Amino acid sequence: MIKNRLKDTRVDKDISQKTLAETVGISRQALHAIENGLSIPSVEIALKLAQALEVKLERLFWLTETAKKSDDVGPFTLFSHKLVDKD
Repeated sequence: MIKNRLKDTRVDKDISQKTLAETVGISRQALHAIENGLSIPSVEIALKLAQALEVKLERLFWLTETAKKSDDVGPFTLFSHKLVDKD
């Protein structure tokens, strides 16, 4: 599960939802949903939010412990490749 401290960071920097939403190109309602964990932003929006708030992405968003389990990789498969020199 993805958690965030978007609202706290925004409030600490005295930025309104409307201003931040306009800065990153989303609606105020979409920002509200992200702040309250009702929606997960795209990578692009998450990066824009971090940039607009002048913080690292990891400061705003992180995975909870249950989502960090190695067997909980979702729809993606992790591969380990060994490069072989064919000379």
